[in-house]
Amino acid sequence: EEEEMIVMALLHDVCEHTVPSGHGPAAALILGPYLSEQNRWVLENHEVFQGYYYYHLAGQDRNARDQHRDSQYFDACARFCELYDAPSFDPDFEN
Repeated sequence: EEEEMIVMALLHDVCEHTVPSGHGPAAALILGPYLSEQNRWVLENHEVFQGYYYYHLAGQDRNARDQHRDSQYFDACARFCELYDAPSFDPDFEN
């Protein structure tokens, strides 16, 4: 994995405690100047993509991320959440 992606994976939730709803865009404001356009977009939009893994448990549409289906970065964001964000909530994940 590229170094930029690793750093982003480690820091992507840096604003979650101060801006729980909207922490992706908030983190993108802080980290965005140091990221590629793709990774800035991924960071900014990862919340709705992460929702794929739990929105249905809260009575919401788990496919809400499909609103971004036309983005050239859709697959990158889905991959980021699958590999780095979703596993961080799995107590049985082996690292």
